[in-house]
Amino acid sequence: MNRILRISQIHLNPPQNPLAYTADFRLSNFLLSEALDISSQIGPVTWISIDSTNSLLLISSSNGSIAYYNLQNTLSTSEPASLKPVYKIKSAHGGFISGVEWYPIDSGMFTTCSHDNSIKVWDTQTAENVFDFDMGFRVSSHSMASNGSHNLIAAVGFGDQVRICDLQSGINVQSITDNDTMGISVKWSNKYEYILATGGLNGSVKIYDIRKLNTFLFKLVEDINSTNNTENAHNGLITSLYFSESDNKIITSGSDKKLKAWDSITGEIFSVKDMNMNQTVKNSEIKMSPYATRISGSIMEKDYKINSQLLFVPIYKSNKLFITDFDPVHGFKKTDEILQHGQIGVLTGAAYRPGHFELYTSGTDHNILLYKPKSEERVTEAQKKVWQDSWSENSENENI
Repeated sequence: MNRILRISQIHLNPPQNPLAYTADFRLSNFLLSEALDISSQIGPVTWISIDSTNSLLLISSSNGSIAYYNLQNTLSTSEPASLKPVYKIKSAHGGFISGVEWYPIDSGMFTTCSHDNSIKVWDTQTAENVFDFDMGFRVSSHSMASNGSHNLIAAVGFGDQVRICDLQSGINVQSITDNDTMGISVKWSNKYEYILATGGLNGSVKIYDIRKLNTFLFKLVEDINSTNNTENAHNGLITSLYFSESDNKIITSGSDKKLKAWDSITGEIFSVKDMNMNQTVKNSEIKMSPYATRISGSIMEKDYKINSQLLFVPIYKSNKLFITDFDPVHGFKKTDEILQHGQIGVLTGAAYRPGHFELYTSGTDHNILLYKPKSEERVTEAQKKVWQDSWSENSENENI
């Protein structure tokens, strides 16, 4: 950082956007950290999530257990630390837990979904199950509105329906029939509160508006003029759905090792990235039903006020994490990076911790790993001011 500041001060061709340069430098050079050891203590990890305060880490297991950790407990030690769960709940479900979600605006509650046909609501402080939704099918994925604009939970699974539940009333309020395929992944839009996306076993991604009588809007296909009803967004099952933080883009990943960005309003394809590593992990633990994984974003708008996001994408049935920079105007950038989660097992999710420059990954090897940028320097307000002042002076000199 100091080197970049000195370059800027003496006007030796500094980067076009110094803060963007710093963010790219920090966030594209992750290394496995030895400062923290986290063992799931509950078995192979299926899902991972960090709450809105960026202080609590929630995980689930294929054996029906859940645990959560207080990440603030890692701040007071300079030596390698072993982080223990605040609560560990064995047999939280009667089967494979396929997803966990923090309540978006209050970390006092979280939800879990499972192949035992249920979605459960939990009290964080007491670790007690306070309510159950009986879905009538094995649940593959569920989603709550990330901005807390409503209290609806959307769920898909081993059936032909998208089910909408209301946390406030405690009832299933809407069912959308989808005769096309089994649901693997589901996600609410960040920008349009009643727009919903689902991803299927056959590679289809469908967009719905639950306010309409005919809720189905369109299916994502690369050729929007195609009359081929069997054409889908991906050649293989949909592993992840992710709505970008600040616009109307939806990002999809599939078992075909492709990452695609679409306009969620028009359905047009926007950008495509190839994640094919030609590697899979041969391990008995992955002989399970098709499952969803979690894409996490860096939210660089909040960390550095830059209109760009780093995306952390688990590559299906591998121990690899694909990192790429996504620009809402220009699409996926050319540079990308691969991280490896351990030596065995399958990587199942990633969770970035905004403001702390920490990346957590989970896998079927029972481990949660922490990655940090190679440089641990922080940009202080004083450094930013020196940088911006010198940059402004440089711009004025160029205009003379």
